[in-house]
Amino acid sequence: MIKKLKTIFVNFWFSIVTSAKKSEHQYVPLAIIGLFSFVGYYFIWHTITPGEYENIYLRLLGGFLCFCLIFKDYWPKAIKPILPLYWYTTLLYCFPFFFAFMLFKNPSSYVWLITMMTGLFFLMLLTNWVALTILTILGVGLAWIAYITTTDIVHLQTLFLKTLPTYITVLVAGGIFIYRTEVVQSEKLKTMRALAMDIAHELRTPLLAINLAADNIKYYLTDLTFAYGLAKEAKLPIKELPPSQFKILSSSLDDIEAETNYSNTVINMILANVEQQNIKATDFEKCSISRCIDEALRRYPFQSDEKSLIRWDGKNDFSFMGQELSTIHVLFNLLKNSIYYIREAHKGDIHIWLELGGKYNKLHFRDTGKGISADILPKVFDLFFSNTYHGSGIGLAFCKMVMQSYGGEIECESAEGEFTEFILSFPNN
Repeated sequence: MIKKLKTIFVNFWFSIVTSAKKSEHQYVPLAIIGLFSFVGYYFIWHTITPGEYENIYLRLLGGFLCFCLIFKDYWPKAIKPILPLYWYTTLLYCFPFFFAFMLFKNPSSYVWLITMMTGLFFLMLLTNWVALTILTILGVGLAWIAYITTTDIVHLQTLFLKTLPTYITVLVAGGIFIYRTEVVQSEKLKTMRALAMDIAHELRTPLLAINLAADNIKYYLTDLTFAYGLAKEAKLPIKELPPSQFKILSSSLDDIEAETNYSNTVINMILANVEQQNIKATDFEKCSISRCIDEALRRYPFQSDEKSLIRWDGKNDFSFMGQELSTIHVLFNLLKNSIYYIREAHKGDIHIWLELGGKYNKLHFRDTGKGISADILPKVFDLFFSNTYHGSGIGLAFCKMVMQSYGGEIECESAEGEFTEFILSFPNN
């Protein structure tokens, strides 16, 4: 029973943390707005409505929480894992707790009534339906406790009670809409998986037949060449073939094999991306990052001179607990995107290097191609977001899911027209 409850809690917590990480691009914009609102509105409302209850200390606390969130990228590595918990703590304090507490302290204020409603709408935009429900109930409950413990005469919250059905309706409706959005996204993924599996099956069968045919022809090509030579010596009536034609035939068979292998690799990469399944830690094994990179560069279906774009020296190898195949597919995605943008920019190369650290070892993957604009950069890991006409928006989301399942992270830095760099952080186990 205890083990079952522990499993339920772990799955629940993983879902909550995953939801928080999906909203990571919202952290800084919300924190900037919150910092201005908490501090700035004190002076505005203190001047306009001087008779209402205000508390500069509560506002400064909210502003401080937002201020720390603005500079999350500069947090020490040791405390970065608590960022999802800090995000929910900030949401809990800034919206349901603070707004509800101020409403209780100003029981006749329509301003705080509207502000409370606005806070609920913000929560709907920033969380899933589970987090929305938990944060609202917990925040309002804590606000009521804080109210009755800091107030000499507790007023009957008539205005709040009258509007309570509206709040509940908003919460229920918002929760349903959020849940339906999650269901639609889940169904979209299921449809993509099913479609990808069907396409993969339909493509692999003829590809296998083509590859086998090429192997058979290649196997008997030497005998056929020898027989052609004997027939020619015997002056039999055969069509004259120049010696170069045999070389072309042999290289053509090699090209067929290469193209079928390329197609199968692309199919595997698409299937790995579409699966988007959480990787189980029980399936992890000790892997060498250099081996993963070498394998990715060996197996990736480069075209023409694409492989010459890459600089990789193999220094500073390190081990990590994870899956070699998943890591190779992460590198496939990075290679595919970088090569695409280098071709788009008609310039650039790819530099891969490793960096040893304390808690985390890092893989740097940098290309000097087209770069990514500042407005798009925060969205690159969002599921279904794509900035290319051929993209599905699942590749980089897959990369993030894999790295987070390892207990690590993937970050992107870029300057439009100059470079794009992905930094993969692996826990130093």
